[in-house]
Amino acid sequence: MDIIEAKDVDLITPFPASEIHRIWGWIQCFRSIILDDTVPKERDRFLDYMAQYIDRTASFGIIDKNGLLGMPHPAPIIGVVTFEPIAPTNGYFHVASTRRAWGSRLVDQAGVRLIDYLFNQYLNLTRVSAYVHCKNRPAQALLKRVGFKMEGVIADLISSGGQPNDALHFGVTRRSWVWDGHKQP
Repeated sequence: MDIIEAKDVDLITPFPASEIHRIWGWIQCFRSIILDDTVPKERDRFLDYMAQYIDRTASFGIIDKNGLLGMPHPAPIIGVVTFEPIAPTNGYFHVASTRRAWGSRLVDQAGVRLIDYLFNQYLNLTRVSAYVHCKNRPAQALLKRVGFKMEGVIADLISSGGQPNDALHFGVTRRSWVWDGHKQP
């Protein structure tokens, strides 16, 4: 297990398999999360799906290392971020967290630190991408706060409830990351 340090959070990689059950609880807390029909809706099937997904991506647990959220145990895992490379130059960024962490800006700090890490770790990487359901405003706001720019609408990218739905595509490029002056927090 490796640790990527930031001011108030640490990112541990890979995300511990023993903690995957937390992701189910985190996504149940947000009405704004609209899962694609390809993601199982039953807990046990979802956990199996996530275990396989985490195993094939770069995964990072977000640790509240300073106890800012007042969780009942020291250094709790408060979220997960995955990076799914799809080509040497691009990959997709996904995040889920406890509700309390979302509003604390700890997830923002983890996102900024992780993007910096990805650009330094993957030397051929020229961009990090993300897409979210067009109605998921909290996720859109998070992406903007950590440096992503909205690039467009992808019509009918995902299916939810058997209906095609649009997604918003976001990206941050290596050039814009350096240009925007983002540095390790």
